[in-house]
Amino acid sequence: QGSGMWRFIKHFSVPVATFIFAQEPYGEGLFQTVSNTASLADEAFRVSPLGIKYMPSTYDEEEARSTIQRAMSMNSKVVFAVMTTDQAANFWPVASAEGLLSTSYQLLGSEAMPYSSGSSYLPVGYMYFSPLSRGSLFT
Repeated sequence: QGSGMWRFIKHFSVPVATFIFAQEPYGEGLFQTVSNTASLADEAFRVSPLGIKYMPSTYDEEEARSTIQRAMSMNSKVVFAVMTTDQAANFWPVASAEGLLSTSYQLLGSEAMPYSSGSSYLPVGYMYFSPLSRGSLFT
């Protein structure tokens, strides 16, 4: 997924993408893959990190709201959200209330953030990555 996310940035000539990622192995790992790939291309400036605390038992909406507001204040109209499904279910309503899920931003999610986890909140044009097992690199 991380490689695909970087390819998306390159293919669509995205000048800067904001990554909201959960501070746990899944979210951090995906962000790190994209960040490392960008660095290898001498384009680390195109990836802006924004970690959000992993909240498995009690979701802190103020923490999410603050992170979303910071993302919206950054100079990027492309926002990647990479976190586990349980976090996404709580993240979407807050993101919607804050205005992140509008036509002002292109929102992309990781495979754990499918449309079904937030369908009542997500705007037309929302995309998420779905890894495929194809080619010699995946055998």
